[in-house]
Amino acid sequence: MPWLHGGDLVAQQLRAEGIDRLFVLTGGHVSPIFDGAFYQDIGLIDFRHEQSAAHAADAYARLRRRPAVAVVTAGPGFTCALTGLANAHYSQSPMVLLAGRNPLATDGAGNLQDAPQVELARPITKFAQTAFAVDRITAVMSQAFTAARAPRMGPAMVDFPIETLLARVAPEDCSVPATPVSAAHPDPADVRRVARWLAEAQSPVLVAGSGAYMAGCGEALAALADAARLPVFMNGMGRGLLPARHPMVRFRGRAQALAQADLVICLGVDFDFRLGFGQGIAAHGGRVVQVDADASRLARNRPVSLAVCADCRTFSEALLGQTSAFSVRHALAVQAELPKPWEGSGRDEPIDPRDMVRVVSDFLDPDATVIGDGGDIVALFAAYHRSERPGSWMDPGPFGCLGIGPAFAMAARLAQPDRQVAVISGDGAFGFNAMELDSAVRQKLPFVVVIGNDRAWGEMRTFHEDMFGGHDPRAQYLGANVRYDLLAQSLGGHGERVTRLRDLQPALARAFRSGVPAVVDVILDPAFRRPAETISGKHVAAAYGGDPLAYRRGPSAVETVRPRSARHTSRP
Repeated sequence: MPWLHGGDLVAQQLRAEGIDRLFVLTGGHVSPIFDGAFYQDIGLIDFRHEQSAAHAADAYARLRRRPAVAVVTAGPGFTCALTGLANAHYSQSPMVLLAGRNPLATDGAGNLQDAPQVELARPITKFAQTAFAVDRITAVMSQAFTAARAPRMGPAMVDFPIETLLARVAPEDCSVPATPVSAAHPDPADVRRVARWLAEAQSPVLVAGSGAYMAGCGEALAALADAARLPVFMNGMGRGLLPARHPMVRFRGRAQALAQADLVICLGVDFDFRLGFGQGIAAHGGRVVQVDADASRLARNRPVSLAVCADCRTFSEALLGQTSAFSVRHALAVQAELPKPWEGSGRDEPIDPRDMVRVVSDFLDPDATVIGDGGDIVALFAAYHRSERPGSWMDPGPFGCLGIGPAFAMAARLAQPDRQVAVISGDGAFGFNAMELDSAVRQKLPFVVVIGNDRAWGEMRTFHEDMFGGHDPRAQYLGANVRYDLLAQSLGGHGERVTRLRDLQPALARAFRSGVPAVVDVILDPAFRRPAETISGKHVAAAYGGDPLAYRRGPSAVETVRPRSARHTSRP
């Protein structure tokens, strides 16, 4: 070719960084990048909403543990993708967001789709910068990818003024090789100290979180658990690092075990709401060791006995080198979880959500990739389902973003084409990005969405009723006659509605055999209430008002616990 433009340089750098596909929504500001991607043989996976493009890049990055890229247009395209960028930030996902930008000559003058994009991205990225000139494209992008890959991994963002992408340059190769990033190694003295503490401990416990998964320390973790007879709990993306049947894996009794342990080793675990902000860990004076590649996350929300700033895998491997120093007599008395305990009603109709969870989980292949997108139904499913391999369970992460399901599923199909891909979704969550079924159909990326349909924002309905009473159901309920199965059919997918428990397993089999994006809409008992755990209206009322009923007034002033027959069952 006689010349290259800035979009070609972007594509060349993407190829140098090992990027094989982009998750995109079209826009004039980024058309030069699409043109450059064509000549670099980089695939485009397109979406109906920029939020989904960002979610898909997040999921693809998590599953492959290396950067993935979303490309969106300027202004509203970028702001729509911000939610996905934030979700990646809180989930340690090395996604890179590339955005278009208006000409610098009219920057801040009120041009179409003008926005302070870098300023908006900085709080939720490891790197955010504008490539102001064509000769800066490769260097700025190289910085972005290096930042995203460096432990603790996380998102980066670059935007490109349109004149930067359209500037023409000589056709020489201007890409910069990918910069390797080495993992941070722990201080040997710290490793020896932990080995000594492990030898002295009578009831040690290890918790593996998302940082352990992103570091890829499954093999080292398994060897460590075996060598030290060390019980292991897993949370976040850490689920599946050890298979559910590993003899040292524990599920039940986590809060009690962590409170009573005399040594707790936390690998890549944040002391956030999922662990009670760390307040109940080693409650009786035990030692706490926290390992994380990001020093700012250490001893956050609670003091620790030893904070180790290191990659979780290098720490685990180093600790394995001290095997002779610790005993193998440890085995915390926590009952194993197989077979899984579960109490559903077993009735055929209306379907108990717990029975739906049991049937779906038992139907799935052991190596299926399962995505949780919702509130109550996902919490129930996560309590029952057991992950057997790393990356087999994905949910939004601590940001709690609904609507990830279809985009995560498309990314999972691309990353793991030979495995079942299932989305466990609430009916509320499904509505956020349901039109991405069209994107999946067009691009032949099959998966199955199983909707637990209680015709309500179930988790929030329970919160509101617990706190303020059940007299005002506004904003808590969804339509009783919405046909999500017919929506799937109208977009070229497969759809079925299930109202009887006996019909669920055959419907799942047909959906997976269909070979197209599919929806199985399971109508649940609307009277069922899952006791709130993380978000409890009664606990919030007690915390702020001094009593679980402190905020009851009006029609609910004398209400305590309503009988099941008086509960709202559905709303039009």
